[in-house]
Amino acid sequence: MVKVVMNYCDIERIKPVKIDYFGQNPPGKTPEVFAPGIISTKASEGCSYFSKDGQFYLSARGGSFEPGIFIIEQKEGILSKPYLASFSAGRHDWDFTLPPDGKYFFFTSNKSGNRDIYWVDAKIIKELRPKEFN
Repeated sequence: MVKVVMNYCDIERIKPVKIDYFGQNPPGKTPEVFAPGIISTKASEGCSYFSKDGQFYLSARGGSFEPGIFIIEQKEGILSKPYLASFSAGRHDWDFTLPPDGKYFFFTSNKSGNRDIYWVDAKIIKELRPKEFN
């Protein structure tokens, strides 16, 4: 028997850190919509990722809204507005992950007309930060 594991939204295994979760009250045993109006909007969202230090959050958006990978920064309890990652601008990009070494950012995109896996230096995420968050 062959066991195949498909991991579309990889969760990084890290040491526990304090993450604010955008001021949301923790859910109970019943699933709840996460951060309505902040993360969960009228668009279709998916594939969530919190940075190791909890200072930024990535999410894929699609549907009839502007598609792409969006970033939200958190610094001293202040949230940036979601901004589109420049390498993802206007494309249907999703299913992303960062490996444990954090050096590269992998994502699926249809930018070539075909669904392919792309990768980019993860430093670009920090370079895209709004000025007030640097």
